[in-house]
Amino acid sequence: MSNKSTITIFGDICPVGDTLKGFESGNPTNIMSEDIIKLIQNSDLSVGNLECVFTDSPSPIRKTGPVLYAPVKCMNTLANAGFNAFSLSNNHIRDCGTSGLLSTIEACRHHNILTFGAGKNIEEAEAPLLVELNGRKVGFLSFSEHEFNYVTENRPGASTFDAYTDLNRIHKLRKEVDILIVLFHGGIEYYSYPSPLLQKKCRAMADAGGDIILCQHSHCIGTYEYFGNAFILYGQGNNLFGYRANNRSWNEGLIVQIELLDNKFEIRLIPCTTNHNSILESLRGEDADSLLTEIKDRSKNLDNREFLITQWKEFCYNLENLNLPLLLGWNRYLIFLNRILKGMPVRLLYGSKKSNITNNLIRCESHYEVMRTILDKYSY
Repeated sequence: MSNKSTITIFGDICPVGDTLKGFESGNPTNIMSEDIIKLIQNSDLSVGNLECVFTDSPSPIRKTGPVLYAPVKCMNTLANAGFNAFSLSNNHIRDCGTSGLLSTIEACRHHNILTFGAGKNIEEAEAPLLVELNGRKVGFLSFSEHEFNYVTENRPGASTFDAYTDLNRIHKLRKEVDILIVLFHGGIEYYSYPSPLLQKKCRAMADAGGDIILCQHSHCIGTYEYFGNAFILYGQGNNLFGYRANNRSWNEGLIVQIELLDNKFEIRLIPCTTNHNSILESLRGEDADSLLTEIKDRSKNLDNREFLITQWKEFCYNLENLNLPLLLGWNRYLIFLNRILKGMPVRLLYGSKKSNITNNLIRCESHYEVMRTILDKYSY
């Protein structure tokens, strides 16, 4: 077997305010440059994470965080760009409930675009994507974390990662394919290193048989490592998620290209950015080299456990004035007040005794399971 195969994988894709007209136009040059379109169309398989709902009858659910949806005709632009498949396992795929999820799947099928990672039942949501490229069997699995998105026995939704069952699924599927690619929509937003738990999860996926593990969701480029024979990328960044002025980390992302030759794979990281005209374009020359060097240098810290724990604690402590009010169920006005007053309202109303009680409910696995069961009763 000597024929080369190329797989191109995009990170987060979502029509937003400044790109919506471009998505609605049907013309991919209104959202991405010609060279990126060629990159998609010259690949044997092009895959992306579709992080929104495509529906013409939106019925937004009640939830925390933004609700993301766009008209069905936006799929025309992605189809014309040349995408072959979309992962739907992410935290926004049920933003318009069951009807929105099913509408999204139908929009993809109308254009002969494959979907995986979400479905109308558990079996469909957990089904891998299997393709054959030049005689090689390639498998994809897609997971996300539990938010408002997850599939149950009684409702459609996304496949969510459960180490007790899914590591075994990775192990079994790897025996049936020549290469296994895992897309994991997880981790924390705007953090360029893996949390200690995220690194453990991804390394466990690699040990179970995943050849390539790509983490999405963070909205910023992270770090990467080769763990054994596997490649792990902790944060692919945005690819088609609009432009934000003076926000370099939001605008930049990586397109991951995988070249398969014989029984080996090679990874090519293609830096890209959304420019001020809201067009995704690849970085070139010194700009590309500088970004890749920055990522490589940052990635050298991944074996320094003490450094990673220190970075993680510092990041989490900076979120305290936002997350504690969220835990208490405060609305956005009280959260804003708490941030302006540097945590004083929480300190006045949330003393050490209450803090210890909450801490024990979260850190103890059994208590945590009980609390989640109780709180799920009130889930929207």
